[in-house]
Order: sequence, then structure tokens, then C-alpha cells
Amino acid sequence: MPESSTRLHAGQPLLSVDRLAVGYDGTVILPPITMSIGAGDLWAVIGPNGAGKSTFLRTVLGLEPPLGGRIERAPGLRMSYVPQQSNLDPIFPVSVLGFVLMGRQRPGNVIGRWRRADFAAARAALAQADAADLEHSQLRDLSGGQRQRVAIARAIASDADLFFLDEPTAALDITSERQVLQLITALPQQRGAAVVMVTHLVEDGLERAKQALLLDRDHDVALAAPAADMRRTPAFEQIYGRVLARTKVGP
Repeated sequence: MPESSTRLHAGQPLLSVDRLAVGYDGTVILPPITMSIGAGDLWAVIGPNGAGKSTFLRTVLGLEPPLGGRIERAPGLRMSYVPQQSNLDPIFPVSVLGFVLMGRQRPGNVIGRWRRADFAAARAALAQADAADLEHSQLRDLSGGQRQRVAIARAIASDADLFFLDEPTAALDITSERQVLQLITALPQQRGAAVVMVTHLVEDGLERAKQALLLDRDHDVALAAPAADMRRTPAFEQIYGRVLARTKVGP
């Protein structure tokens, strides 16, 4: 069983933000955001293009400074980040196994000096991502769907408590899209960790998620709500219109 699963209990608070202000160059782009992420949660972060979703993600991860409010993380919290597909192309040749092993990097460790346990964790993560057969392939030679599954495998290998994924299905074909979404949806149940997924697939995201965060800088919206209730909010109808607000994806 993964290490994180032995330490987490369903609902255990992992990260919370209180009236968080996000933006860049000193300019706040969204209303204050308040939300709490617990172990086993799956959050869908939705909103139009340019709404501020990636800026929010980068701020919570500590890659951008907050412009106000508070971010509280559980002691010893381990977070893992899977960026957008366009940012996953390697600048140097690397095998799939080597790429996934990078998820095992810890402070003080030297890349390449991996222990037997690191190799075992990397191979187990590849198997969980249905990518074990790609171990000896070069990352640059993979299709988009394969590369995305391998990127998620690297995150799994890190034994993170909290996974952040930025548009994990962007530019994928329908088959790869479904495979990646199934893998992401299973993470909270299989590992006891939490997942925060920025997605352009509004209907599918709301169907799979437990909680949702709706962001839109143009409409001055930052709303956290149970995913099942999000379509009924005035903010959702204002942004997406009545047709989508009444749409429910079938089983």
C-alpha cells in the first residue's frame, strides 16, 4: 500500500485557503477565494479560458506569491504537480523510467543515485497508470495520452498527499481523455490522497468531482461549492448559460 494511504484518513484537512487573493504584477485578478481540501477529496476547478485557474493553482503550490489572505498546509504535506501537456516535452532525452524516478527526488538526494525502493515505487506507479510497458521508451517518443499517463505516474511515485493537475486532458483524443480521467478519478479511492484538477471539461469534471471551484475574472467570480450543486448556482448560469446549467452527464 502506498505510504500516503497509511497516513491519511478520509476528510483529514490537508490544505485550506482563507480569502486568498491571486494575481500577478501586484494586480489581484479574482475575488477572495476560501476553500478547504480534505484527504480523499476530488476538486474540479472550472471556468472559461483566461479565467485565472492556472494562476490560482500556481499560487496554492507556492510558485506564485499570494497577494492577500492565507494558505494553511498540514504539517509534512507532500504535494505533486502535473503541468499542462505543452509543458511536458523534455529538453533532453530521458527514458520513461528515468522520468518517473524523478518523482522520487528528495532534499539531499542526488538524481541518479536511486535506491531499490525507488525503482520499485516507480515501476508500481507506472503499473497503476497502465504504462508499465513503456518503461524503456523515450519520453519524447510517446503519444500525448501516453505522456500524460507517465506524468501522472511520476506524481504517484512521489507518494504525494495532494495532487494538482492543470488541464490533464488538454489536446488528447477521446480515448486517451477517458483513460486519463479514469486514472485521476481513482486516485483518491486508491491512495487516500486528494486531487485538485483544473479542467475545461465542465460537465465531466462536475460529474467526477466531489467539490468544485468556479473561477472567472471577467465576471468577478470565485465560488466553491459541492460539485453536485454547482450547476444550480446563479454564477454558473451567468457564465455558462441555462442550457449547460441544466445538463447532466449520464452514467
